[in-house]
Amino acid sequence: MLAFSNDYYGMIFRATQSVELFCAYIISAMQKAIGMNIEQTKKVFLTISLFAHGYASIIANNSLKYDEELIKTHLERAYRGAILAVQEEMK
Repeated sequence: MLAFSNDYYGMIFRATQSVELFCAYIISAMQKAIGMNIEQTKKVFLTISLFAHGYASIIANNSLKYDEELIKTHLERAYRGAILAVQEEMK
């Protein structure tokens, strides 16, 4: 017997599809904003996603006090740095 019903697996599958669609939308918008090809944009997206996930994990574990301005500054810096890193790879 399954630990979860088929409805549970259906819910997870639909959630996964939603996340994939959301990421595709964000990557498309980023691609237009930074003027890179899709593979380069995915590299920038991955860097920012991992950086944001790291902050979320640290805050969720109460290891860092939430400071919106600090996080915003660091995410913007990571975004610019990721773009520069990809541009360097293109040379």
